[in-house]
Amino acid sequence: MLLILGKFHVFYQLPSEEKCTFSGALPTVWLMLINHMQENDLMLSDLERVIIGGSARQGP
Repeated sequence: MLLILGKFHVFYQLPSEEKCTFSGALPTVWLMLINHMQENDLMLSDLERVIIGGSARQGP
């Protein structure tokens, strides 16, 4: 899947429509997706597992 930064409705839409249970991304991508989901009251209820690769998550 091609992800264009700032177009998180696309990154959210495909796993949501396809009922994806597993996905992977960099920490920055997950943080931006979570922010998008919180701002728009969205959930990926079918997602069971994720892989987070790259540098450690920043913040609390």
